[in-house]
Amino acid sequence: MRILWPAALLFALAIVPVHANCEREWVPGTTLDLSGPWKYGRFGDASSPELDDSAWTTTNVPGLWGKEPALANYRGDLWYRCRVRLNTDRPENTALYLGRMEEIDEVFFNGTLVGKSGSFAQNKIDIETERLYSLPAALWREGDNVIAIHLRGFSNEAGISDAPRIVPEQATARRLLLKDVPAIVCSILYILTAIFFALFYIFFRSRFEHLFFALFSLFLGLYQLIRTRMRMEMFSSFEFSYQVELILLFALPALFISYLFHLLRRKKPPVIWAYFGFSFILILGAVFSGVGKWPIKQAWLALIMVNLAGLAIAMITIFAIVFRNYKEHQNELKYIVYGFFVLTPAIVNDMLVTLKVYDMPRLVVYAFLLFLGFISLQLSDSILDLYRNLKNQENDLKLLEKKKTTSILNISSEFNTITENFRKSTRDVRAGKDPESGPMHGASLHLEKFVHDSRLLHLLEERDYTIRRIRFNLRKLCEDTIQEALLVTGQPKKRMVMDFPDDEVLADPDLLSTALYHLIENALLYTKGRVEAVAEISNGTIQFAVRDEGPGLSPERQKTIFQKFERAVDDQSGIPGSGIGLAIVGLIADRLGGNLSLEGGGFFSTFRFSFPLHAEVAA
Repeated sequence: MRILWPAALLFALAIVPVHANCEREWVPGTTLDLSGPWKYGRFGDASSPELDDSAWTTTNVPGLWGKEPALANYRGDLWYRCRVRLNTDRPENTALYLGRMEEIDEVFFNGTLVGKSGSFAQNKIDIETERLYSLPAALWREGDNVIAIHLRGFSNEAGISDAPRIVPEQATARRLLLKDVPAIVCSILYILTAIFFALFYIFFRSRFEHLFFALFSLFLGLYQLIRTRMRMEMFSSFEFSYQVELILLFALPALFISYLFHLLRRKKPPVIWAYFGFSFILILGAVFSGVGKWPIKQAWLALIMVNLAGLAIAMITIFAIVFRNYKEHQNELKYIVYGFFVLTPAIVNDMLVTLKVYDMPRLVVYAFLLFLGFISLQLSDSILDLYRNLKNQENDLKLLEKKKTTSILNISSEFNTITENFRKSTRDVRAGKDPESGPMHGASLHLEKFVHDSRLLHLLEERDYTIRRIRFNLRKLCEDTIQEALLVTGQPKKRMVMDFPDDEVLADPDLLSTALYHLIENALLYTKGRVEAVAEISNGTIQFAVRDEGPGLSPERQKTIFQKFERAVDDQSGIPGSGIGLAIVGLIADRLGGNLSLEGGGFFSTFRFSFPLHAEVAA
């Protein structure tokens, strides 16, 4: 019986001709609400105004098929007809407003096609366009004018869901356009934001968070733009635009989560790639959802529901990521948290509107503007930090260049001192003096030490120096080293006060001698008074202390004195030196697993150098 009665009803509608009784009176220049009783029938072509539709079934418009018992399970073509009576001259600038419809439609006015959405020939639906069809003045007739709407539906949501109205065309078109202007402006801002951060990524390829944020902003801007009246300006068919819309929508959560992981310098979990793969499969389902005569609308609805579920899961995932990392990355995440306080209520509202829990304006397009604003602030802060780092690096490079220049000057000064001593020795030889007791031996030893230090500095910096363990007498090594320092600097022995234990030790004599030499040389060159050098062995550790009676070093100098090419005096002081001596001592202390420190007062400086004799050396 359930199968027979619709067929009987269709046969009855086809053979019973009765005159129409659906009429409205209209005064041009006003808006005519066409809500109320309309006629509907299932004829093949009911566009003609002369068609006798008086026997058709009456239904209230607006109304959906699912709420009409006779149409609850109907899928196919249906015609709606209504009559408008005109008692004045033909009106200019009028249009029929139908709002949104769920499926495919075409509208005839007095038998002439005035507009359509979707494609009957290809079963291409259009569920987003607000229908506004022009009613040209030439089509109006004095007396009765017939509106015939041909609708093809595939679900209980088919039908005329908004109240039809005859409206002033230009004013209504302007209103519909202006209604989309905020969304269009926001979409353009999103796209411009994407361009800005994409350009920034081009110059700084390591900052992948900017790339993913640019892609997120671009996809969001395009998605919102498609959802405006620009849709049909961008695409030739609604169905293709809807497929692109789904692709953009599915990608948004994954792009934002990828942005978060790169921002926090975390590796993306496999679930992100699984989401991309799942989205791709669903998108293929959307693209190939047309089978046979009718498109499978249920596949589209399933995609929408799955996307809503995916969005909910993505939101929960993002909240979990932010909550777990907030303490460690507060500066990077605080603006995102502010943005989510704005965005979350809007997303929940739009999800409920999509599920038709209630009817409210969609708010996400505006909330995302604030959300992206907060994230842009965060990324702008990171850009400023990067700029400051670059400036610091630039300053460091300038300082390094200055140090290079200084090192060249110091080395030139060192060689000049050596050369001058050789000249003095040559003059002594010409005068009949013994060069071994004069500047010749000092200059030769100075040159030997300089070459040795340069090679040792390279080996220590590259960690290529192999430590030797040789047994030797500590006092003899220290006294010989101090004698060399006195000879190179040309200072009298009376300036030195020494106290070294007469013990045999097992260590690297070259490293110990080099360290002590530079501490003594430094004290002899930069001070005028007495220099004390003492050593003691305690608990398997040998400790040296070199104290001078000089002016001391400022706190700023004490922080940098062990750096390469740093000196205790200005370069114009005339005191020879390459600026690498104390740096070598620091590297030796590190290589031996020891310590090097400086105590400075107003009238003295004390360098302390120690290392374990029998402990494991630094790797």
